[in-house]
Amino acid sequence: MKKQIEYLKKSIELSEQYPEMDIVIGVDRDEILEDFAWTRHKITSVEISLYYEQDEKIITDIDEMREDMENYLGREVTEPEAIKEMKEVILIRTGAN
Repeated sequence: MKKQIEYLKKSIELSEQYPEMDIVIGVDRDEILEDFAWTRHKITSVEISLYYEQDEKIITDIDEMREDMENYLGREVTEPEAIKEMKEVILIRTGAN
């Protein structure tokens, strides 16, 4: 499987070859609702962010991570403990367009 950076590089390469074309980011219907062929997204921000993923849950907010851990563990969790479970990533946020 390709790394995300490879897809980004290919997107930039194609955009430079075809500057008149828009870049469209879409989620295939098999990933979401079957009523639509695609859900179009646009990039809303790019940032360094804390990130935690387990099963289908993704958390990027430290307070939410602490709350999630406290509910799971049944005890108070410090910010450093929560941060230890998270990793830093380059987060590309999208919004439905």
